[in-house]
Amino acid sequence: MNRRLLKKTFRYVLRRYPIVFAVMTVTGFVLVKMMGHPVLSIGLVLFGSIAGPALGGMFYYQTQLKKERLEKASSADRLRQVSELFQKGLLSEKEYQRIRRAISQEEAKEETGMEENQDKIRAGKDSSMKIHPWLAIMVALSWPMIGFFLCMIVKAIFGIELPKFVRSIVNLLVGCFGVFYLFPKIYRAPFGPIPVKEYLKRIGFYLPHGAWRHILLGMILAGGTLSGMLAASLLAGRYSVDWNTVHLSHVVFSLNPGIFEEIFYRGIIMMLLLTLTGSLKKALVWQIVIFGLAHIKGFDLLTFADVVSVMIIAIAFTYAAYKTRALLAGMIFHFLHDVFLFFVQVPEGIYRGLRENVVFYGILWLMVAGCCFIIRFATERLNVRGENELYSLK
Repeated sequence: MNRRLLKKTFRYVLRRYPIVFAVMTVTGFVLVKMMGHPVLSIGLVLFGSIAGPALGGMFYYQTQLKKERLEKASSADRLRQVSELFQKGLLSEKEYQRIRRAISQEEAKEETGMEENQDKIRAGKDSSMKIHPWLAIMVALSWPMIGFFLCMIVKAIFGIELPKFVRSIVNLLVGCFGVFYLFPKIYRAPFGPIPVKEYLKRIGFYLPHGAWRHILLGMILAGGTLSGMLAASLLAGRYSVDWNTVHLSHVVFSLNPGIFEEIFYRGIIMMLLLTLTGSLKKALVWQIVIFGLAHIKGFDLLTFADVVSVMIIAIAFTYAAYKTRALLAGMIFHFLHDVFLFFVQVPEGIYRGLRENVVFYGILWLMVAGCCFIIRFATERLNVRGENELYSLK
């Protein structure tokens, strides 16, 4: 087996099949929930997760192997044919030597071209991505929750219900694979082939100078939105302190949106949208809208208000990343907001009637506006920001 070609095939499968996994698995679950076909569902899941990539990878490997053999054999065959013509006296020695030199020069040019391409990749001058930007956005949209999705597949196939803590750890590991390998190494999105350390810094995932001030800013911002929600809950008259809403499993679960939603939405997706639109304002609006739509849980009026609320909070998350030039403050903000989200709400987070909902969303949105003023003050007056612009069109 050709180890180099196997590695190339593995990269090919990783580039091509994440969307196939999602589509076939979602189709399988729809068949189970709506039509009651568990056997067909499991078959589709297995095909999408195992058979599909395996067959595609085998076909790609065989095709590339034949192609390489033909390329290697072409120069040798030409030299052999020229030698046979010379031995038969159909070519003069002068013509024979000229043709051999020409073949050798062609081989040298091919080798030089390959070396130049490798040098460009090492120097970071090759800006080509291995995936279309829109397809990269689709993968990035699903990746923050793909680990939970895999746990659902395990439950559907084997009937094993993993604890919330374990599901959260699995999702963290899958998310790390996407951030540290899939996007920078396989997809090369959105910056092309650059070192992982530089890649992480350019999407804002790094420790800026004076990191403690970014952490403190994130804590203050979380305190702002959470205090607004608590005030609305107290005004509803049904609030009661319940520390059971803040347990270890929920804290670990909250690491997933706190870390990976910020990396993928405010980092990778935002950079891809900048590339596609060529406009900072358009990219900001699209990213915020996509983030809100990704949190749709139904189609009633209150669900619509909740989606709008998520978009408004996303404005604060995005503004924090834009002004601080890093993701750290937004990560702390997002993580703490999710950890205490149910602690500051009325039981089960259900607000009754128009008045309670208007008060709840109104106060929350006002506090988000206040958070934006705090971000502006902290970055412009107290210099809580990284060295370089995060969202640059250059």
